[in-house]
Amino acid sequence: MPGEAENGALWTVFDPEGHVLGLVETPERLKIYEIGGDYLLGKVEGTLGVDHIQIWALNRTGGQ
Repeated sequence: MPGEAENGALWTVFDPEGHVLGLVETPERLKIYEIGGDYLLGKVEGTLGVDHIQIWALNRTGGQ
């Protein structure tokens, strides 16, 4: 379950061993369908009920 962020959800990202890698904030109303090594794929329902597919780049920073 994501945490609350200012305008969306705040997710904690873990490596396969369970160590925290960092945090990712997703846009408001984004339903996530797939997470890849460098992208996040999801859908947002627009104000008129029209779905918008979105791909967001994931940028790794720091020591990884």
